[in-house]
Amino acid sequence: MKLAKISLAAAVALGALSTMSFAQPLEEAIKGVDVSGMLRYRYTDDRFKNDNHASGDNNTDAKHSWRVNADFKTPVVNNVAFNLGVVYNNSNDTNKGGAGASSIDTGTGLGAGEDGDFGVATFYATVTPSSTNTVINVGKMRLNTPVTDALDDRGTGIIALNSDLPHWTFAGVALDTWALDDVNTPGTTSFTEGLYALAALANYGDLSAQVWYFNVTDAVKSLIFTELAYKYDFFSIKGQYAFSELDNGKGKLVAGVDNNKNALYTLEAGVSFAPVSARVGYIGSDKDGYKVSFDNQGTYSMGGKIWNDLSITGVNYSPVYEAPVAGEKRELEVFYGAVDVDVTDTLALGLEYVKGENKISPAAGAYKVKFQEITPTVTYQYSKNLTLSSYYAMLKVKDESQKVNADYADAKQNELRFEALYKF
Repeated sequence: MKLAKISLAAAVALGALSTMSFAQPLEEAIKGVDVSGMLRYRYTDDRFKNDNHASGDNNTDAKHSWRVNADFKTPVVNNVAFNLGVVYNNSNDTNKGGAGASSIDTGTGLGAGEDGDFGVATFYATVTPSSTNTVINVGKMRLNTPVTDALDDRGTGIIALNSDLPHWTFAGVALDTWALDDVNTPGTTSFTEGLYALAALANYGDLSAQVWYFNVTDAVKSLIFTELAYKYDFFSIKGQYAFSELDNGKGKLVAGVDNNKNALYTLEAGVSFAPVSARVGYIGSDKDGYKVSFDNQGTYSMGGKIWNDLSITGVNYSPVYEAPVAGEKRELEVFYGAVDVDVTDTLALGLEYVKGENKISPAAGAYKVKFQEITPTVTYQYSKNLTLSSYYAMLKVKDESQKVNADYADAKQNELRFEALYKF
């Protein structure tokens, strides 16, 4: 099953071999080692107009980003394989906009300067007992769950998968430390509160389902994610429902919030008649809010590109990035649609539309933040390994609470993204 890839990323430490007493030629040392990964370049240009809903408050943020993931896995010997993942991740400002009255564009970023993060992303052993269809991973692993980001979120501990029962996979997770990509406070990317999870995943041909339960010591009493999906021929439909109960306890994850209950549900339907495919969806919430994901977006159904990517709408699903405000309730309602056309075997064009509102109910009175995003996309499959893609997202936000200001104006964010992705 797809989710069984929860941590099978893979690796072996090649450099250490030359220093050991059993040193051997490199060609022999790496024989049988599986290598996979990607190289990715991104250029992202964000243009903000009337930022913070103040007329004339305009700014630009443009960045180059480079990323390399390389995952190595040794051959299985006596039911054990070892894995190592190496990552290089660098994102630098283009230095547009000079400093002060200077005619030279010095900016505040690194430009093409020094390298960013480089190091070991994963380091774990995979045990596959011969008497059962079970995979046990022990060490530092990527977290591929519905409420985390499989690319950047990691944990240290044990993840076990069992598929002895036909059509079913069961998972158990126990982590003593874990790290997230989407955090708002510097220095809090890693957490020492224990994270525990259980999951059941089923696949019966066209029908699939999954249920996850999460618990974080002194921070999240429970987080439950469920999904039911059906796909047949040209038609597909998927529903998701998630519930969480947050508790600050002694943890720093959601400090200051007691027994905050959250719920989010999505429904998406799609059709495909080559060369055209389309999908429509709805996102809603109830309870106190919709904080139902450790990483901001997780794998929840969505349309558009930036409206809930920690943008000017203020919408995000993570209590880590923005903890709920005590006594405040938030209600989300979003409609979206997307159309894609395969112009040729290698070129596809698309258009995504999102319209929604975020209702906020503080003690002073309720108000709405309304937003709309229109995003054309283009994807070109240059080769089997190399994909070139781009989008231009146009987001407009109206904040009722800010209209009392004399210089109020609707906030706008336009984001241009170009990406070159090479997978190996």
